[in-house]
Amino acid sequence: MKSIKQILVIALCLALAACVFSGCSNDWAADYDDDEKIASSSSSASTAGSSITTINNSSVIKYSTFNGKKDMWKVESNGAGAITIDYALQINKGRFKCVLVSPDKDVTVLFYETHSTSTSVNVPEGKSIIKFVGDDAGIDLNIKITGGGDAVVRMLD
Repeated sequence: MKSIKQILVIALCLALAACVFSGCSNDWAADYDDDEKIASSSSSASTAGSSITTINNSSVIKYSTFNGKKDMWKVESNGAGAITIDYALQINKGRFKCVLVSPDKDVTVLFYETHSTSTSVNVPEGKSIIKFVGDDAGIDLNIKITGGGDAVVRMLD
């Protein structure tokens, strides 16, 4: 009788653990390629070994591991704005990209591979968000984003 109770308790504990852990998992690889999930309003990222240093709109950002999506900057424009992005990205592992999400939830990839360059993008009227999206990514990034026209860029916490 005692052994049946022990088996039931162990089975219950295992079932509970399976429910808890399966509910906490996330498929970062699938989310990386899903613009609808990227455009959703919530940040959901798991990071390790991170550091962000910002001086005068220039940031040095390092992640030993980055999974998910994270809102990084807010861009506001009355419709006559653009942003210029100067960056040097080194991807050490995994996949990583930086995207612009418009007020209409359109996703524009700003950059996604190891590269150093400058690029300009027109921004639509309203509030857009610049996000990082990663799938087991390790990165070193130097970046400066400036607003042109009526675009105002603000780094988020």
